[in-house]
Amino acid sequence: MSNTHSKSELIVSSTSNFDPINLESEILQLCLQYPNGVSNKILENSFPNVTLEQRVNALNRLSSLQKIDFLKSLNEPSSFIYRIRDPMNKSNSSISIGNETTDQMERIVYQVVKESGNLGIWIRDIRFKIQLSPTILNKTLKSLENKQLIKAVKSVHANKRKVYMLYELTPDSSITGGTWYSDQEFEAEFV
Repeated sequence: MSNTHSKSELIVSSTSNFDPINLESEILQLCLQYPNGVSNKILENSFPNVTLEQRVNALNRLSSLQKIDFLKSLNEPSSFIYRIRDPMNKSNSSISIGNETTDQMERIVYQVVKESGNLGIWIRDIRFKIQLSPTILNKTLKSLENKQLIKAVKSVHANKRKVYMLYELTPDSSITGGTWYSDQEFEAEFV
């Protein structure tokens, strides 16, 4: 008997009798087949007999065991891809500093903030990109600020608007106003 199975044969036969541990191992196998990440669409097609709740539980458990990472999909900004965690490259999936640990939501928010570079990103844009409730997003941002992974910077263009960027970055002069501004106040005496 041959060991080569099509993906659908392998998965359909194994999901007929649902076993959460078996599902987790099959998700890991699928992640190995797709090193750039597995989308929700691939998971749905690969596991047609598994409910959304069962799939989410398996993904959350794999994430809590630090076997996979959730990443924002570039093709579908409101969706995620799941990628196997590389144990050799800790910087790839870990955003911890020192002994600080982060949860999955913090990693997702951190990734979005990181993509904005030194221009920063407004809270509304973060919420739009990852489809997160304001309460959870505020709590996550506050946690990342307390861990000194990100910082809030007031923009000179909108007094009450803060943009978020990585803690170690220096804000772009278009955000701070450059030499013409001091503490978000225009220095008229220098003109």
